[in-house]
Amino acid sequence: MHKKRILAFACALLAAVLAVTAAGCKADTSEYEKRISELEAENAALRAQIDTLSAQLGDAGGLYLSDWDLSASIWEGSGGADITLTATPAAFRDGMTAEFLVYLDSQIASSSACSWDGTSFTAKAKLPVADGYSYFCILSDNAGESSQILLSSPESPVEDSLVYLQTSLTAYCNLFLGDWSAQDGKLTIGYGYAQAQLPRLAESGTNVGFRGARLVLQLNGMEIDSQNLTLPEGEGEGSYEEALYDLSFTVPQLGNDDQLDLVLEVTLTTDGVISTVGGSWFLSEGQLNLVVG
Repeated sequence: MHKKRILAFACALLAAVLAVTAAGCKADTSEYEKRISELEAENAALRAQIDTLSAQLGDAGGLYLSDWDLSASIWEGSGGADITLTATPAAFRDGMTAEFLVYLDSQIASSSACSWDGTSFTAKAKLPVADGYSYFCILSDNAGESSQILLSSPESPVEDSLVYLQTSLTAYCNLFLGDWSAQDGKLTIGYGYAQAQLPRLAESGTNVGFRGARLVLQLNGMEIDSQNLTLPEGEGEGSYEEALYDLSFTVPQLGNDDQLDLVLEVTLTTDGVISTVGGSWFLSEGQLNLVVG
C-alpha cells in the first residue's frame, strides 16, 4: 500500500511538471518555432553535404571497398601460408581492376592481380613466416585513376594474426617472478605470473590445445622439485594464464658453482612441450641471488 501511495505522488508530481512546461511552451511558441526552423535549415545543409560527398564518390568510380576479407591456409610444416583476399568494391564499373599487394619491411613481399567473379575480386599471396606484414588492395579504373586501400598493417593491425604471421604460428610461454625468499631449505615465490599462448593459426586438420603446466625447480639442469599449475583460459584467443602466490620448493645444500632455475613447462595436446626460465639463483657469500632474463 505504501508503494502505491509513492507511485500516486510521483504521478501527480509529473503531471504538475508537464502542466508548467505546457504553459511555458504556450508563452514561448514563437521562440520554439524559430528554433525548429533553424534545425530544419541545418538538416537541409547536412543533406546537401551528404549528397555532394556521394556524388564525389560516384565520380571516383567507386574506388573503395564495401567489404573485404583475408583468410589463411597454412603450409605443411608451418613454414608459411597462402593468404587469400576477397574484396568487394562499392561500385564496379567496366574496366575496373584490382591488385593484392603485401609489404614486409617496406619491401614488396607479394604482388598479385585479382580476378573478378562477378561480385568480388580475389587473389592469393604466398608468404613465408615473418612478422610485420602490411596488406593493401589497389583498385584502378579505365580512366587511369587508382586507390591504394590499407587492409591491415603493424600500425593498423585489423587482422593481427596475419600481420604477425610467424608469432601466430608459434606456441610460447612466459614466467614472471615477483617477491621471493629462501629460508630453512625452502625457496618460496611470494608472487609471480605464468602465461601460455597457443598458436592462433595452424595447418588444416591440426588442433593444438593446452594439456597441462607445471613449475620445475632445476639444480644444474636436473629437476629437484615441481608443482602443477592450473593455468585457466585467459582473455585472449588461445591464452592461458595464472597468478602465482606463496609457492614453495625444497632446496638442497648448495655450493658456490651451483645454479637453481625455475622453469615453466607447458604440455600441448600434440605432446609437444614449450618452456621458459623465469629466474636463476646463484650462491654468493652464503646468500642466494636472483638473476632474471
